[in-house]
Amino acid sequence: MPKFEWSGRDERGRNAVSGEMDAASKAAALSALKSAGILVSQIVEIGDHRASGAGPQLAARAVRATGPGWRNALIALGAIGAALAFTLIQPIDFIRCEVDRHCSIDHWTIATNEHWVEKLADVQKASVETHEEIPHDGLGRPMHAVHHITIELQSPTASISADPTQLPIPASRERIADELQDFLDHPQSQGYAAWQGEGGQMIIVGVLLLTGLGFAGAAWREWRR
Repeated sequence: MPKFEWSGRDERGRNAVSGEMDAASKAAALSALKSAGILVSQIVEIGDHRASGAGPQLAARAVRATGPGWRNALIALGAIGAALAFTLIQPIDFIRCEVDRHCSIDHWTIATNEHWVEKLADVQKASVETHEEIPHDGLGRPMHAVHHITIELQSPTASISADPTQLPIPASRERIADELQDFLDHPQSQGYAAWQGEGGQMIIVGVLLLTGLGFAGAAWREWRR
């Protein structure tokens, strides 16, 4: 049975596709490709192949290999990769206090492998504090003030602070400070532990993940056609 090499575009005319197929004649090959939704621009007989019945299957396979499914898959991989990158640069603080009011704040950033711990004994107060910073431009001129809002733990002689956040998760700064102050007023043997991250970055992560999953589903549907 003759073998034909063909090229053209998918049924929407957007993606270039090509492949090989067996058919009894050029007219039969064109008919099979048309049935598969291929807009043929060129078809050439390249030889004799003894297998039969493979034409439509080969045509469909070529559409899937070069059509929008792969493009959707690449977009999905890019979105999921970006979500992972944002997750790795997300700073996270772990706040712990023991029954003797010895407290610590662990600062983590996975991507840069940054980790340091601040410790403070005899903590008496937990509160939300705003610190003002006035940056300067390259000429030394003051710019607009920047306000950093943090959870601060205070002893009679010193203090330590969590990293500043704009949209804290999983709970507000005020709620964590209130719970911690309640623990300091009434210490319990199990101690107190909480964590805090930046919600703005996690929203971006969620959007990227949903985008990636959406394009991955679209690619799967294209490949199953």
